[in-house]
Amino acid sequence: MFGPVVDVIFPIFGLLMVGYITVMLGWFDQTAIRGLTRFVFDFAVPMLLLRTISTAKLPEEFHGISWAHIIWVHCLYYFPDFS
Repeated sequence: MFGPVVDVIFPIFGLLMVGYITVMLGWFDQTAIRGLTRFVFDFAVPMLLLRTISTAKLPEEFHGISWAHIIWVHCLYYFPDFS
């Protein structure tokens, strides 16, 4: 019953707990913590989001409109000098 939920949630909270314990035990100094934080926020999370978005299965249309038209209108709206 809880199998899929535990399979997804446990590794995340397990990793958070390992990080918390290592910092509390003093295994990381402030310089290492800043470096690891910068790596995670500047590199790891954007790459994870890019991989997730690039492998997402999208339907051919969204409310009857093709994705090409949606992207084109989005570009014209947010980047008026694009055309």
